[in-house]
Amino acid sequence: MKKQTICLGLITLLVLYLLGFRITYAPYLKNHWEAISACAAWTGVFISGLAICYAIKVPKTIADRQDRISLFEKRFKLYCIFKSLYRSSDLPLKLISDSKIRATLEEHIDSLFFSLTNCDYLEDLKNIIKNPKKEKEKLTQKLNDMSFLAQEFSFLFDAREAAHISNFLLNYITVLRSLCDLKTEKMHIDDATEKTVTSCKSNVISDFDKFQEARDKIYSYNVIQNLSQQMDLRL
Repeated sequence: MKKQTICLGLITLLVLYLLGFRITYAPYLKNHWEAISACAAWTGVFISGLAICYAIKVPKTIADRQDRISLFEKRFKLYCIFKSLYRSSDLPLKLISDSKIRATLEEHIDSLFFSLTNCDYLEDLKNIIKNPKKEKEKLTQKLNDMSFLAQEFSFLFDAREAAHISNFLLNYITVLRSLCDLKTEKMHIDDATEKTVTSCKSNVISDFDKFQEARDKIYSYNVIQNLSQQMDLRL
């Protein structure tokens, strides 16, 4: 604002200079009071105009600054959630890549689920895996929140980064749901549902593979770095 005011003042002086106004000392000249009065009147009008412009500009500048701060806070909150989920997904994806763990997947359901929920955002889901059928409503609510979270990224960040993050989150949701389905079938297994368990195992492995692809794209396209740049707060 100060720079703009100084520039405006310099431009005004330049215009007056080009119009022929000079600071001179000529005592032999008589004062032209009508000209002086006209100049004073126009000076008053000009100053009043500047005051009005300044009065309009200041509230607008303050409002813009508040909007930027609010946007930064929303972006930073989403960024922190995403980074925590990204870190939490690292260990379970490494585990599931082991062929031995894939072969004995039923024995590692809890550890995979605990690793995926090892962050503040999903902290309240950790114990759900003990009895997912009983906690189905709570699980559904949290996964719906994650789905809404994916939509928020599309409003607050650039389209390309938002698309990769949305894909990552939706695959995250699918993996969590698949693990819960497998645990539910395992807890209520009998001869009639053996095929269902096998099908659930196959779904979990397939979902983890897709999840790995989504996570790899986050790394390949430097999504995290691009997000941090988009949060740049310039006041």
